[in-house]
Amino acid sequence: MYLKRQRRSHAFTLIELLCVIAIIAVLMALTTAAVMRFAVAGTANATKTNLNKVNAKLNEQWKGVTDGAQRDSLGAPGNVAFANAAGTNLADEKTRKAYVGLRQVQAFPTNFYEAFWPLSPGTPQANPNGAWPAYVSYLKDYNIIPSANPTWSAISLDVQQSVCALMILQVGPKNTGVTADDLGSAVGLVPLGGNFGTPKGIVDGWKRSVMFTRTYQGTPATLALVSAGGDGKFGVDPITLSPPSPPTYDSRDNVVVTTP
Repeated sequence: MYLKRQRRSHAFTLIELLCVIAIIAVLMALTTAAVMRFAVAGTANATKTNLNKVNAKLNEQWKGVTDGAQRDSLGAPGNVAFANAAGTNLADEKTRKAYVGLRQVQAFPTNFYEAFWPLSPGTPQANPNGAWPAYVSYLKDYNIIPSANPTWSAISLDVQQSVCALMILQVGPKNTGVTADDLGSAVGLVPLGGNFGTPKGIVDGWKRSVMFTRTYQGTPATLALVSAGGDGKFGVDPITLSPPSPPTYDSRDNVVVTTP
């Protein structure tokens, strides 16, 4: 008499399969989150490195322009327009500070208004003097031309600042000889929209335009570069370009580089 040997099935039960699938799903979720955090952190670090490089070059120019303006003779023919706009008492310390500030606007425009009309950005038709010729030529290459009713006023401020920052580095009055290639991935194409060209500007690791301003959170005489931090939102308060006002930033998700 032969007894049949009972064989145990090696198939998985439904419960076992569900447990395995659940474990795999949890591991995938944890791995994906870790990889995403690593990617964002890597891009943020790359952005900081790039912006520090840009900021160092801007600071070279900033110091040269500021030091030069502090030594200028306010009665010299080429300085009269700025001296008159700064004040009538050429020996007054406040007038000198105002003059230096106007020269900083001329050399470091944060939008196209300031590039064309550094003496009176709010009323361009009133005083067109003082624009740095190389800036006017640079912007005209992208069909951006001076006008009392500029069609380019609709271009977002972050894009204008991005273009201006690179323009300052390349053709500024105290330019450092930097090229787009020198700055590597800190330079990228930025769309202006409309009938304008597509110039190069300073961008972050996510290829978004970088905010550029001469003041940061109310501190005078400083430069700041601010990237969106990968969320695509700059957290900028409403800004009017006429006259331009320094933006304030929500820095929770932003990569911020300022002068020392």
